[in-house]
Amino acid sequence: MFDFHKDPYKDCGEYLVVKTETNPENKNLLDLYFTNNIFYPGGAGQPADKGWLEFNNSKIEIVAARKSNDYIILSIEKNKVKYELPKIVKVKININRRKKLTIAHSSEHILFKTILNKFPNAKNLKVKLGEEISEVFFECKDFDESVISEIEADANEIIKRELEVKSELFEKNESENIKELRIKKDRIKDNKVRVVKIGDFDISACAGTHVKNTKEIPFIFIVGINRKNNEIKLKFTNSSDVLFNFATLSRDLMQTYKKENLKEFLRNTIHQQSYLKRDLRWLIKNIENLKSTHENNIIRIINLEGITNDLQNFIIKNLNKIIIISRIPGTEKTKILIKGLEGYTINSLIRSFELKGNLNKEKAVFQGVSEKANPEKIIEFLKKQNLIFIELK
Repeated sequence: MFDFHKDPYKDCGEYLVVKTETNPENKNLLDLYFTNNIFYPGGAGQPADKGWLEFNNSKIEIVAARKSNDYIILSIEKNKVKYELPKIVKVKININRRKKLTIAHSSEHILFKTILNKFPNAKNLKVKLGEEISEVFFECKDFDESVISEIEADANEIIKRELEVKSELFEKNESENIKELRIKKDRIKDNKVRVVKIGDFDISACAGTHVKNTKEIPFIFIVGINRKNNEIKLKFTNSSDVLFNFATLSRDLMQTYKKENLKEFLRNTIHQQSYLKRDLRWLIKNIENLKSTHENNIIRIINLEGITNDLQNFIIKNLNKIIIISRIPGTEKTKILIKGLEGYTINSLIRSFELKGNLNKEKAVFQGVSEKANPEKIIEFLKKQNLIFIELK
């Protein structure tokens, strides 16, 4: 068992360099092979450690790490090595970062097992651990978001039980006989399987670092949930800083908005976020048309429902001739923005649809609102003006 498994809070150690080779993917890197190390190389959703080597009064950053068969391989930049490498080097890691990721990893085991207890058909897809916020991805057809608070409370009750966390290595074929073991055999390449047991609560195959007792976990706080069909992404934190920020935000919201208006404010905020996502998809889809070399001869007509100011400003800045037509959500009004058109065309539009707004002659930009016409009528009018245009939807 490697040192990062034996003691997850050990921050340094001296290790024998078995061999060195040029990195196969980057010739500027030198790979150092070890049969044991304190440096976690990454895996099981947990990022690799950050740290450095010390030898001959030198301190060299470890820029990459991986595990291959029975070796831990640490990569350093060749040009940083000024002296011949000794046979034994000291390895140090960022222990504060390691502690956060270790706590997050054990928390993820507890959190998903809690989910599994309520929804036995839940299938863990992947994990993405972070120093502040971590994510659990799982599939569950019957998942009910209304029980999130219960899941969070149950997970925190497990922490309070101060359960011991132990790990043990088994032969891969032996693991088949371990009762209630959570394991994905297709992801395990080694002949041995490391099994992590959290008291009598959970038993799971895992290569990551873990706390020694659940009392080392301060709390588990669920900060967000996203769902797409049957796939769910759950975000959680163990960070008091993140928790403080959430508490501050909640207090400020309650002070700024009356209780009866808070739900409406949050609903509108979520609605606005959906428009931002849509705008990003729109930009990706239409980027080639936006880059058109014939821009000076083409007027682009954009017809979007509730265009956001960010997208509108981006388009105005990057295009010479543009017409943006946007229905104002929840109203019969149509917002129109024109840039780069001849004055007579703008005046004709203003008269025809009784547009009310402002004209910036210096920037050749008009912004206005029509209560008389819908976007389709305005586009139909423009088509009669013998203008060359591309309509982007």
